[in-house]
Amino acid sequence: QDCIICMEKLASPSGYGDACECSTIKPEMVGRLTSCQHSFHMLCVLAMYSNGNKDGSLQCPSCKTIYGEKTGTQPKGRMEVSTFPQSLPGHKDCGTIQIVYHISRGIQ
Repeated sequence: QDCIICMEKLASPSGYGDACECSTIKPEMVGRLTSCQHSFHMLCVLAMYSNGNKDGSLQCPSCKTIYGEKTGTQPKGRMEVSTFPQSLPGHKDCGTIQIVYHISRGIQ
């Protein structure tokens, strides 16, 4: 079986063995993600995370399962949701949902 990050055989050392100065993870170490069960070299996963957005999450490169919680740069704010019995044009049998976002001005 191949590591789809470095494209080397899992029985061989990681292709990222020279890219990381980590003394506790050896180039031949292999790990398996808990939910999807895909296997990769540990140094490859470390390199993938280090070169990513470092938001506290990790996404399996094979099946896209997300581990952790993805966070972005959304500013603080709040959202109000209201429903009304009136319909909008073209949707005579439906009510209306109004969503209002309250986000302070600023620069992202």
